[in-house]
Amino acid sequence: MQLIRRNAGRNWFLYLAFNAVHASTQAPPETIAKYNTGMPNRDILIAMLEHENRAIGRLLDELKLRGLDRNRLILFLSNNGGARANSSNKCLLRDFKRALVRSRLQETGRLG
Repeated sequence: MQLIRRNAGRNWFLYLAFNAVHASTQAPPETIAKYNTGMPNRDILIAMLEHENRAIGRLLDELKLRGLDRNRLILFLSNNGGARANSSNKCLLRDFKRALVRSRLQETGRLG
């Protein structure tokens, strides 16, 4: 947030990479306890994602507070989900991470 505060009047670029939801899988016990999917590893991943979402929300709140939420290009990119080994939910995707789909690696992203 300091970068935003210090550079509010100038053009800037921020690349913010999160390790969540990748190894090592860890999250505060109180967040993990909120979820009970029957798969403890999945509960940890969901808790990690919750903390990532909160951090992104704080970033967007800071931009809005400083009047920087307009005329900005904000990209949120994600890969195609998790690996089969960590109880990932593939939702509408055909297969898991690194799967060959129609002769290419399956990747997705979202522009928001």
